Amino acid sequence: MDSLIDTFPWVTLLPDAARAQFADDFRAAARVGAATGQFDRLAITLSSWQATAEAYATPHLDPTGANLDYLDIPEPVPNPHEMP
Repeated sequence: MDSLIDTFPWVTLLPDAARAQFADDFRAAARVGAATGQFDRLAITLSSWQATAEAYATPHLDPTGANLDYLDIPEPVPNPHEMP
């Protein structure tokens, strides 16, 4: 886990259980990418978990994440770097 935290410091914002789930998801997505040469799934996994960590960093969020809402179906959002 320390190497993931060194590479992705935002992981420290996640509660312990979420950190473990992130590590599992990262490992699985990295293995799929290595096996197929397609790393899109890994990029999506990292982006999703970073957004979750940022949500946990929100000051008005309950420390347990009890008032954090998860989407049942991912919703695409526009890339702010591509907006006029």
